[in-house]
Order: sequence, then C-alpha cells, then structure tokens
Amino acid sequence: TWKEWFTKAPALFLKEGLPFVVGSLALGVVAAVVSYFVVLWLLRVGERRGVPGDGEPF
Repeated sequence: TWKEWFTKAPALFLKEGLPFVVGSLALGVVAAVVSYFVVLWLLRVGERRGVPGDGEPF
C-alpha cells in the first residue's frame, strides 16, 4: 500500500539516493574547478599572443 511505501521511501532514499546526490554535487564542484582553470589558461594563452585580456600579469 502507499502507507508502506511512504514509510520505506525515506530509508530507501538515504540508502540509494544520497550517494547519487553527493556524487552529482562532487561532479558539479569538479566541473566548476576545471572550467575555472580552463578560463585562466585561455586568458594566459591570449595574453601571450598579444590579445588584450584583463591586464593581469601571469
């Protein structure tokens, strides 16, 4: 019945859903860090080629 499902769902979520949520959060953090470093690298390459960037010395 739905009452059974309602009492079992939180435990099932903690067992099955929590690793998924933590994993996707970690993936998001990793993606943000990677894109940050890619942007920094692109800025550095652009400055080396004489493209006006934000004037930051690298």
